[in-house]
Amino acid sequence: MHQPGEQSSASPFQSAKNLAENFEVRTMPLKFLSMRPNFKIGKTGEPGKPLGLKKNLIIGIVVIIVLGALMVLAAWLFLRTVGPQPASPTTVLPDVALPAAVNPAAEATQPEKNQESEQLLNFDSWLTYDAPDFNFNLKYPAEWPSAQLENRANISHSIAFKSKDLEQFKITVFNNNQNQNLLAWVESLAILPESLESYTLSNQPGYIYRGGFEKLFNIYAAYGNNLYSLEFQTSEDPIVSQIYNQILATFQFTGEPESLNPEENQPQFMPAKDSDLDGLTDREEEIYGSDKLLPDSDGDSYTDGDEIANLYNPTIAGSARLYESSLVATYVNPKYNYNIVYPMGWQVKGGDDSVLFQDPQGEFVQVLIQPNNGYLAIRDWYGDNLGDNIDGLPDLKVADQLAVRSPDALRVYFIFGDNIYSLIYNIGLRNDANFMATFNMMIKSFKLMSS
Repeated sequence: MHQPGEQSSASPFQSAKNLAENFEVRTMPLKFLSMRPNFKIGKTGEPGKPLGLKKNLIIGIVVIIVLGALMVLAAWLFLRTVGPQPASPTTVLPDVALPAAVNPAAEATQPEKNQESEQLLNFDSWLTYDAPDFNFNLKYPAEWPSAQLENRANISHSIAFKSKDLEQFKITVFNNNQNQNLLAWVESLAILPESLESYTLSNQPGYIYRGGFEKLFNIYAAYGNNLYSLEFQTSEDPIVSQIYNQILATFQFTGEPESLNPEENQPQFMPAKDSDLDGLTDREEEIYGSDKLLPDSDGDSYTDGDEIANLYNPTIAGSARLYESSLVATYVNPKYNYNIVYPMGWQVKGGDDSVLFQDPQGEFVQVLIQPNNGYLAIRDWYGDNLGDNIDGLPDLKVADQLAVRSPDALRVYFIFGDNIYSLIYNIGLRNDANFMATFNMMIKSFKLMSS
């Protein structure tokens, strides 16, 4: 250290030199300097390789080119598919009607078919066929002309109705000079009774037979001194089924029938109102929930009256059983071993050997049981006890037992064990019968149980 006033022995240049020699200079290590970007080499510190940015750019261009080529190829294939095809050589095909499922022109002809169907179902345009000498008339489509058939043997009258030369249905009237009852006559046609179902034709009890391989069904009825057979060709066409239903609904027996037995008491009542002529009166339509203005409420090709008579539900298409619905109930009599189906709204009175099933307005069906007193045949008992002429009375079966029905159709009798069973429809003081179809249903439902 210099004292004040004392001059330094070192020159300024010497001091600067010493300062420079003693100044410490610090720099970045070489390994980090070698990692600086070098745009003349590829990877950092690795000369001779392609540039990284350039490589990425090349890959991107290649991908774009490939995608573009694929898009162009897809567009070309699409245009080739939808583009116009070269015309095929002209070939003359035979004029064959193909099924609608494979006929491309079927859709074009459908309006014509619909128009024809609408014409057939235009009931206002139907014609009336009247046969007063044979006590019946009906309505039929004008497009189905009638043709008289040759009469033979005991045939009094035979008429056919055809559609385009195909016989759709025919009616044959037989002269019942032998006083046969309806069931016996049907059996004489080689038809087994168990294959028959009850049927009501113009408020007259009858039978329907649905043929198997014959592809037809027949309806049989009796009126006066005549026996009637209505034969229909079955069809899967719903239009034809509707036509058949309407024909049967318009069929009517006319005039006063010639009685087989003039001394017999004839029915002293008239059928109640049946607006749609389906075999159910308007009162019955209310009970079963069916449409009183529509003969076939569920559209299954069977009239409401036929379904009730055969224990089917008229409001549900198919094979819905009446006794499985809430429309009816089943009465069981354990003492006399039977059960019977009756309308749900009816009142049950009595019991044991006399049971009444009564409508709220007074009409009722009675099941009455009496001692047999040794009779083996129900016809013998009927003739001895009721005093009626039994010639010509129809036979039928109730619960597999041979039965007989009175001329007015209101009473049915049969023997089982030591008893006479009677099923009686009582209309009271009325002059019309509201529940004939219901009575037939109850007869059909009557079952005997093993004791």
